Amino acid sequence: MAVICSSCRQENNDNSKYCSSCGSNLDKKVHSKNTLDTGILLDNRYEIDGLIKSGGMGAVYKAFDKRLRRVCAVKEMLSFNTKPEEQEYAVKRFEEEAFILSSLKHDNLPVVYDYFIDYGKYYLIMDLIEGEDMETVIKRDGNPGLPEDTVLEVAKDILNVLIYLHSKNPPVVYRDIKPSNIMVRSDGRVMLIDFGIARTVQAEDADNRTVIGTIGYAPLEQYQGRVEPRSDLYALGATMHHLLSGKQPVPLDIPPLRSIALHVSTHVEEIIMKAVKKNIEERFSCAKDMLQACSRVETVQGHSLSKPEVNNVSYVTAKQIFKYVFSNRWGTSGTGQGQFYSPKGITADREGYIYILDTGSKSIQKFDCNGKFLKRFNLEDYASVDLELSPGIAVDTEGCIYICDTGNECIKKFDQSGDFIIKWGSFGTGDGQFSRPCGIAIDGLEHIYVADTRNHRIQIFDRHGNFLMKFGSYGSEDKECYYPKGIAVDEKGNIYITHAKKHRIQKFDSHGNFIMKFGGKGSSDGQFEDPMGISVDLSGNIYVADTLNNRIQKFNSKGNFIIKLGSYGAGDGKFKNPSGITSDLEGNIYVADTGNKRIQKFVPQG
Repeated sequence: MAVICSSCRQENNDNSKYCSSCGSNLDKKVHSKNTLDTGILLDNRYEIDGLIKSGGMGAVYKAFDKRLRRVCAVKEMLSFNTKPEEQEYAVKRFEEEAFILSSLKHDNLPVVYDYFIDYGKYYLIMDLIEGEDMETVIKRDGNPGLPEDTVLEVAKDILNVLIYLHSKNPPVVYRDIKPSNIMVRSDGRVMLIDFGIARTVQAEDADNRTVIGTIGYAPLEQYQGRVEPRSDLYALGATMHHLLSGKQPVPLDIPPLRSIALHVSTHVEEIIMKAVKKNIEERFSCAKDMLQACSRVETVQGHSLSKPEVNNVSYVTAKQIFKYVFSNRWGTSGTGQGQFYSPKGITADREGYIYILDTGSKSIQKFDCNGKFLKRFNLEDYASVDLELSPGIAVDTEGCIYICDTGNECIKKFDQSGDFIIKWGSFGTGDGQFSRPCGIAIDGLEHIYVADTRNHRIQIFDRHGNFLMKFGSYGSEDKECYYPKGIAVDEKGNIYITHAKKHRIQKFDSHGNFIMKFGGKGSSDGQFEDPMGISVDLSGNIYVADTLNNRIQKFNSKGNFIIKLGSYGAGDGKFKNPSGITSDLEGNIYVADTGNKRIQKFVPQG
């Protein structure tokens, strides 16, 4: 955080000894004064758990929201207004800006969900973002600077955020982009954090100027108390300059990048030096233009980009991923061994065996990875289900099989020989009850995840059917589960859900906290028409059965489109309403090609 001069209120770098504006001595002790003690309860709701960071503008705390029973971040901002009219204006603007911030919804922004004023201090309550900020990364790995591809990928994520913010009416200007405010979460998502000083640009700002920002990253107009969307582009350019050179930017006199970082390409240097022009009219006209310039670097340099490894998480882009080719298929129409009537659920165990739930013939069949028939057992009391549903199947490490009996509103468990063990569930809305359970998945701890489709929620059980927790509710907003159908869990416990009627995928952490979403209605890359089955491989890549588009799509762990395969038809590599999908430990993909009454296998090829 920055230090505010008590004499002139000019913001200064955190390590400054004297004010850059008036020369006054800066009392650094203010950083440790008046911080909140652990256990303090704010607004009769937020219990302080500890200090995350502090500075001249205030502090950020980890806290527990006792009403929603969740961990959160409390951003405390100090008031520097002494006159009554200044204080009145500050309160008015804070409430206006806090309301706007609470309405922002973007995958790369924390959610601000509450705000209040207490004893002259302003508080924002937001999601707690845990990970590693880029200031920590540059200090540790920036010798002399970070790789160009790393910085470009981070910058593109931030530019997408700025496009969203600047397109609001009125525009929201962040005003404090710098390495310490860019966080890389453990799941790889880049987040723009610390929204304490973001504000909208309105006509009245011309008469109420406030100098806020960080020395070195703030442009000239911000020192003069003016701010507009292109001010954020300057700050991002200065941030990129720092990350690539390993040297903090010189205030208002940033040197040519390649003069101190020879490893940087001329194309990237041109982008950054244009972004940090003193004259605002010489910069990029908008964030979209700067994003397009950054995206073109891949083509110019002729190679794909990859993200760095942070917290042992590898970030991989589409161009580094295999393509897939058709390998073989098995199954014909019928009810005998190796035949199918309506194959929908499909899963692979850790030994590479493939299990098929055929809802039409009320049976489960087991095959080896090449389609050799091994076993079949009938589901005598399996109830008929709606055609639009694709009930799931899962296998645990002991070979026990779990299925969604959608018509009977329950989960059934069998041993590896097909003998019935237990079932749980009934129709209803209570814990452990269902309304058309559809998808099912198992994590490494043998927890059972069920997409409780018409209850619009996910329920989690132990392997004995004991209820553990649930999350989700009816609605189309983030964190809400609108008719969830397919479900998968990765090696880290992240949960992926297909929402067929909303044509999207949602990702949650193991506690049911929303992480991200991707998709939308359509037939373009990354869009869906009634996505059903979903699977995640050991590398975190996501495979989706895009049912009505008659294809399979693959994404990385951030939801970025990688490849697609298939089209409508009966030939090899073509589909008719594929419903289920799974992947094995070798990276092979198996698809329940429901309309063609068969299974198809695809193998990766470099």
